[in-house]
Amino acid sequence: MAKRSRRPAGRAPAPSSLLPAADRDQAADDEPASSAAERRQARRERNRRAHTTRERSFFDRYGGFVLGGFTLAGIALVAFFVFLPSSGKAYSCDSLLTPGPSQSIPSYVAPTPSPSETPSPSPTESPSPTASPSASPTTSTSPTPSPSPTTTPSPSPTPEPTTRLGFVTNDMGRTHVLDANQSIEYAFCPPASGNHYNIAGVGPLPRAFYPATQEQKPGGFVHNLEHGYVVIAYSCGKDGTTCPSSEEMTAMQTVFDTAPQTAGAKACGLPNKVIVVRFDDMTTRFALLSWDRVYLTDTFDANLGLVFAEQNMDQTNPEQGVC
Repeated sequence: MAKRSRRPAGRAPAPSSLLPAADRDQAADDEPASSAAERRQARRERNRRAHTTRERSFFDRYGGFVLGGFTLAGIALVAFFVFLPSSGKAYSCDSLLTPGPSQSIPSYVAPTPSPSETPSPSPTESPSPTASPSASPTTSTSPTPSPSPTTTPSPSPTPEPTTRLGFVTNDMGRTHVLDANQSIEYAFCPPASGNHYNIAGVGPLPRAFYPATQEQKPGGFVHNLEHGYVVIAYSCGKDGTTCPSSEEMTAMQTVFDTAPQTAGAKACGLPNKVIVVRFDDMTTRFALLSWDRVYLTDTFDANLGLVFAEQNMDQTNPEQGVC
């Protein structure tokens, strides 16, 4: 005969954990063997998972992220050192010059070529006069002085500027740099001396009026200053959108074309030693540069540039007679 269940009909079985021990044993007896085995297996699996979770360390859980971060940082560091020489700036400025005391700008007067001298006629001697009968025979008559020779009047001297424009700057040396990729540090900008490139086509720069699309390295034009050039530098601003007006460009072009020719420029077959370059690291819109002398201004006209060029070309540069 089948065994009757001791549970009252119509009531849900109570959880085994809430049953008395005797009832739990009875419930275990009533439960099929396969169901009990499954429950034991599930319990062991839960215990294993809980044990595994408690045992995993921080590195076990997040080690992949940590290693990935270190890998990316290493790649970035290598790229920085590999690409720094080619993408870094060709120069650096410890400070920027500010304008010196205001100066009055004298009017430029183009030098007048000296005319060739006309040889003076040689004086002609006058014949000695015949003594008159009443004259004492022992007294000789002095010859009549000849008229002074005619001389060509010399031209009026060219008026010299009364003020030398600009202010003197500290000399930063003049070491030649032979690596075009080497960055040069200047104590101040725009530099009027300092280390500079000694590489054909890089420094000194060929005499030219360089447009705004061709900003030049100071390591190039500082070498021009060493050779007696005057450099007219203009800025397009930090954002590169405030270049000089067409009128100001024309004024700089006038100086470039008509500045007087020095003996050094003539020996080099040049009309003058003036170059015009874009250079943005300045506190003003324009700068006039010669070796160890700077004039800073926010306005530019041809008279200003011509006076500065006349006063400073081939004057204080340490390398004389070099093109």
